[in-house]
Amino acid sequence: MTASSPSVASASAPTRTPSVLAILVVRAAEPALRPCLHALASQTYEQFGVLAVDDATDDDAHELLERALGPSRVIRNDERLGYARSFAAALQQPVVAAADHVLLLHGDAVLDEDAVACLVEATSLQTEPPGIVGAKVVDLDRPRELRDVGRAVDRFGHAISPLQPGEIDQGQFDRILDVLAVDGCAMLVDRAVWQRIGLYDERPEATAAFHSRAPSR
Repeated sequence: MTASSPSVASASAPTRTPSVLAILVVRAAEPALRPCLHALASQTYEQFGVLAVDDATDDDAHELLERALGPSRVIRNDERLGYARSFAAALQQPVVAAADHVLLLHGDAVLDEDAVACLVEATSLQTEPPGIVGAKVVDLDRPRELRDVGRAVDRFGHAISPLQPGEIDQGQFDRILDVLAVDGCAMLVDRAVWQRIGLYDERPEATAAFHSRAPSR
């Protein structure tokens, strides 16, 4: 750090706040959808918007999305496409191109009000900013029970988790960890990453392999 001379006034340029666009894929009008939308509206992060993909749900879910977000922020699939293809379709929307990060979000995920702010902060705390950041995941009905904190792989290429079955959250994972993979229910992706390599593999066999290895929530 260099100290300035008292006789010289200097002012650093203001740091621009990165923008985040949540791409919310909704596949059912399940009980978690209302809390999910309420949590998105309660986020403390200012440069934040939401684009929803209605993956051929019923009319009740679609109307709920439009009331919460506005018709212009809801895409409706005519048939079920699944998460991978729904996220890929959303990336083609012009509003996505202006975002610094996209937050890939499932319709049954309910964020803490500071979740987006914490995810963005994690991208700025390392010498080499990570291209993808994930969240600590707890059970919706049993919020003290940990469900995912990131995964590694064993020598055979199978996904492994550091969690024990039913492990209770006592703050033991409240720090930034380098992991091989994060849970897809809430995943912050930097613009350079999705523009360079895309998102999920859309092949059915790849999606099936992913879901067979991911822990259930």
